[in-house]
Formats: sequence, C-alpha cells, structure tokens
Amino acid sequence: MANKHAITAVFLLSLGVWLFFYIAMPRAPLTAGELAVVVAICGAIVLGVQRVIAHFAKKDAPHDAALPDPKPPTADLDNRKS
Repeated sequence: MANKHAITAVFLLSLGVWLFFYIAMPRAPLTAGELAVVVAICGAIVLGVQRVIAHFAKKDAPHDAALPDPKPPTADLDNRKS
C-alpha cells in the first residue's frame, strides 16, 4: 500500500494536470476516462520517482548498516565447559 505522501503527490500532480487542461481548453475539459488515464500516469510517475530515490538512498548507505550486530565474543565464553 502506498504511503500518505505518495497519495498526496499523485492527487496534487493530477489536480495540476486537470487544472492546466481546464484553463487551456475551458470548453472541452477532461472527461472521466481521460482523467482516469491522467491519474494512472501520475501514479506511475510518483512510484517511479520513489523507486529511483530508494535505489540511490540504498547506494549511498554504508554497507554495514544492513547487517545485524554480531554477537559479542564474550557471549560464547559463558557456554564453554571447564
């Protein structure tokens, strides 16, 4: 499921495109079918931008950040037999 920021971005981008066509062609605004296509394209753009940002964010992260912390070496000393 998309987060609130993505949904808001799709809504605002779609509204901007609709407003552009409403002002540019006031006698022939977008129909419901055309608006559905605009929303789908805006959704694809937003999700694509999110994936690109996530890709570069992972690339810039240090490699050790994804690995879990190893057990401290003293933890094994408690389990050994004398």
